[in-house]
Amino acid sequence: MPSAPTKPAVQNALLISDVHFNPVADPSLLQQLIKAKVDQWESILQPTASQPWSSYGSDSNYALMTASFQSAAQNKPFSLVIFTGDILCHTFKPQFQGAGGTDAQFPDFAAKSAQFVVMEMQKAFGVPVVLALGNNDSPIWDYQMVPNSPFFSELGSVTDTVSSDPTATKTFAEGGYYLVKNPVVANQDFAVLNTVLWSHKYQDPDDKSDPYTKKPGQDQMTWLKGVMKSEAAAGRKVSFVMHIGPGLDPWGKDLNWHQSFEDDFVSLVQQYAGSIATSFYGHTHMDDFRVLPAADGSPAVAMRNTPSISPIQGNNPGYSIMQFDSTSGDVQDIVSYYADLTQTAPTWTSEYDFNTIYHTKDYTAATLQTLPQTIRSQGPTRGTIFKDYARYFKVQATGSSAGGRSWANFSCAQTTFTKTDFQGCVAAQP
Repeated sequence: MPSAPTKPAVQNALLISDVHFNPVADPSLLQQLIKAKVDQWESILQPTASQPWSSYGSDSNYALMTASFQSAAQNKPFSLVIFTGDILCHTFKPQFQGAGGTDAQFPDFAAKSAQFVVMEMQKAFGVPVVLALGNNDSPIWDYQMVPNSPFFSELGSVTDTVSSDPTATKTFAEGGYYLVKNPVVANQDFAVLNTVLWSHKYQDPDDKSDPYTKKPGQDQMTWLKGVMKSEAAAGRKVSFVMHIGPGLDPWGKDLNWHQSFEDDFVSLVQQYAGSIATSFYGHTHMDDFRVLPAADGSPAVAMRNTPSISPIQGNNPGYSIMQFDSTSGDVQDIVSYYADLTQTAPTWTSEYDFNTIYHTKDYTAATLQTLPQTIRSQGPTRGTIFKDYARYFKVQATGSSAGGRSWANFSCAQTTFTKTDFQGCVAAQP
């Protein structure tokens, strides 16, 4: 009997985030899309694939989204896709209504829009898509979600990684979170979180009380505590996939999550640091990273902030290919790709290799812990590593926030997870 084929020692994963698809970018198609089933949408939208891509200040039209998926697919083989949320565009409902849709039609249209993007991803890439929900992924409004709603269950039914696992199907329908096996690394899983439920901006339309008292967020935290206990007992590790990451918002200088959920999560990380492989998030639309600390302050978990496809924040669209050890799951390198929207006919091209630019050997917590120190030490003199960080932060778009006067906010947010520590770090910078 021939021996089983040996899997490659190093494999790739596609990291993609914040597509923010706008299906009403061409309002003339709205009525057709409303009437059509979701599996008919591609034929309706396909003629717009040759239109100009969305540019700065706008979310992704079909042309940009499709070009992004086609470009990413050219970097195969990769073993899986990690999508860190925000399928749908900003201010979706008023745009839908402005194009002629009604309030009553919107929930179904939003649901079909989200399903369409996931179906297009799965078709383009042909590998498991590990999907987290973002704050715009709602049939109501930004940051407004109702667990146990048709939006969750219907989206889960077309997401293969969810629908193929009965337990994942159940928890995704309940609250948009789930646990699935890593399809490559033995004894590792993905804990996919709906961190919108933990955001201090989260609202249940039926309950405007303090987020920490709300059952959806509490249910998810209770679930996660059980997951971490079980994973540790079984000798398994998890990688977190989420949309809104923990820690400080460098722009607002406030926590991204409600304080109590932040405290609970950091406590879990410290308790189970040995059972956590890595973490992925999006939301900011920028290219960045953070490092979650262990109880003694040592680096515990590396966090990758994947840039967005949508250029609405003034960034160029981008995605990354992650190289990882197929046995340990350790991230060895990340190579990023982007499209320069200042060009008349923009094309996708390689942007940078993390290890090459930052003179590192891997993408582990220990490595990422030292890099912010270098960035900060070069801040006043604008050394090479600082300049590279500032340039790639906004995916080479001009006017990078990380390169202006607020550079210390962004760098300090990489390693601090309380207001006190953050403020102390910023104050210490020259």
